Amino acid sequence: TLPDALKEPLDIVLFHSVRAAETFIALGAPNAAQLTAACLSANVAAAVEKASWKRIITAAHPREDDLLTATLGG
Repeated sequence: TLPDALKEPLDIVLFHSVRAAETFIALGAPNAAQLTAACLSANVAAAVEKASWKRIITAAHPREDDLLTATLGG
């Protein structure tokens, strides 16, 4: 059984690679218009731009901490 927090609707998707972004797009980018795409790099952001998103965020540098800072603020 999933914890209740994991049953809530998503509002953001983290993409760490072009391949992950392309796979999400190939699966039809479900609900992308209601989601924010948070991307590890400009190359990843370019890959997610093939769908219409509520918002696209790109990390300042291709590092996990920068991705989380861009996503969560701080």
